Amino acid sequence: MTRVLHLISKSPSDTVAWSVCLDRTAEGDAIMLLGDAVYACHHQAWLAGLGDRQLYVLAPDMRARGLQVNDLSPLVHPVDFEGFVDLTVAFERIISW
Repeated sequence: MTRVLHLISKSPSDTVAWSVCLDRTAEGDAIMLLGDAVYACHHQAWLAGLGDRQLYVLAPDMRARGLQVNDLSPLVHPVDFEGFVDLTVAFERIISW
C-alpha cells in the first residue's frame, strides 16, 4: 500500500480541502498543516474527524500566526522545517490540497 502525505495550506474555514482530504485519506496516510491551515490545530470540531490519522503541523507557521505550539492537542505533532523534509522523504506520495 502506498502511503500518502497530504499537505493542506488553507484554513478549513476558507476551503473544503480539509473535509475532502479527510474523505480521501487511507490507513497509513498522514496530514501536514502548513500556512493558514495551522489554525485547524486549535479547533476541536476540525480535529474530531481525524480518527487514527497522523496529523502534523509546521511549527514555524504556527508561530508566524501567533499560535503556541505548547497549546496543541496531543493529536497534533509539531515539526520544524527539517521534520517536514523528513516526512516528505518518508512517504511515497505527496498530495497538496
